[in-house]
Amino acid sequence: MSANPSNQPGVAYARTEDHRLITGQGQYTADVQYPGMLHLHVIRSMHAHARITRLDLSAVKTAPGVRWVMTAEDIDANAGQDLPNAVSVKDRHGEPQRVARMPVLARDTVRFVGQPIAFVIADSAYQAQDAAELADLEFDILPAAASLDAALAVGAPVLHEASPHNVSAEFEAGDRASVEAAFSQAAHTSTLRVVSQRLIPAPMEPRAVVALYDEAQDRTRVHTPTQGILGML
Repeated sequence: MSANPSNQPGVAYARTEDHRLITGQGQYTADVQYPGMLHLHVIRSMHAHARITRLDLSAVKTAPGVRWVMTAEDIDANAGQDLPNAVSVKDRHGEPQRVARMPVLARDTVRFVGQPIAFVIADSAYQAQDAAELADLEFDILPAAASLDAALAVGAPVLHEASPHNVSAEFEAGDRASVEAAFSQAAHTSTLRVVSQRLIPAPMEPRAVVALYDEAQDRTRVHTPTQGILGML
């Protein structure tokens, strides 16, 4: 991409950071190391919808290098909160959207593949990963819907009790009566069903964070590859 000499808003500028990052000369979050740093590994669900019937982490806790194992009970015991809802809208009737709880760690039920169930904190990333393999998990598999059409079908399995029809909110813009009147008088109307492809962003660095707390200054230094830095404040 070459720089555009125009001074108009929205012009494209040549990127300056790419070369060092794709040649291994840039700094990634994994390159940041502090003395005594601990590493966290996430034990995740391999099922789209299931009830957790057994969660035995005793072998994980006694594995080499493991300092702490966290579950939803630990989050709750430390006054932990659910993940915040990033979108807030009102439906077409003026009612607030139905917001489902999104816990940091699954409590009794998992609702998507990859949902975090437990954290393993150890002296090294490899020790945390090895310890996580010792987790004794059992599930009662529940029905799941793997597409929008399946989730909206009559009798579809309900994922969240707050949304009995798997719909958080229906909203619209414009004047419904005027639109319906225009269509009713049109000489010809067409119906088009558009399927949006599944997007798979491929970041050079996954979701990651390194944090260092300075007790003397009561400050925390955070390294993280986020596009929403203001949301971290």
